[in-house]
Formats: sequence, structure tokens, C-alpha cells
Amino acid sequence: MKLKLPTVEDLKQFNVRLPESLKVELTQLREQCEREHRDFNAAITATLRDFAESLRGELGTHNRKVASNSASENGAISLVASLDIGALK
Repeated sequence: MKLKLPTVEDLKQFNVRLPESLKVELTQLREQCEREHRDFNAAITATLRDFAESLRGELGTHNRKVASNSASENGAISLVASLDIGALK
């Protein structure tokens, strides 16, 4: 029998500065996920992949997955993410 196991990527850390209120909210969601045995990291990773794809489109870099060193014209890019915790069952 041949098993089709998913490929596991190496994990790396990426630090992001967030408003304190958002950090508190994400911490609460992470804790809720832990209590309900759901994968918070998978949810946030999927959301960040969608964000990256959307941002690449906005920046006109559809075919490139390498990020540019420049931010938006005002020097900042805002990230708004919603996590569908129910989808993690």
C-alpha cells in the first residue's frame, strides 16, 4: 500500500510588529484553539498565504514569490486577517 503523505516544510520564525489590541486578540484566539484542539498555526499560515497572494497582485508581482524590500508608498502595509476557527475541525 502506498501512502500519500504531505510534504512538511521546515518552519522558520517571522516577527511582525502588531498593535497591542490585535496581539491580545490573536493570543486569545490561539488559547481558544488550544482548548478546542485546533491548529492555530495552520489557520494563520493559510491566512498569510492568501495575504501574500493578494499583496503580490496589488504590487503587480503575480509571477514572483520573492518579496521586494520596498513597502507601499507611505512606507507601511497593513494586514487584516480573519481566522475561520470553525474550518479547522
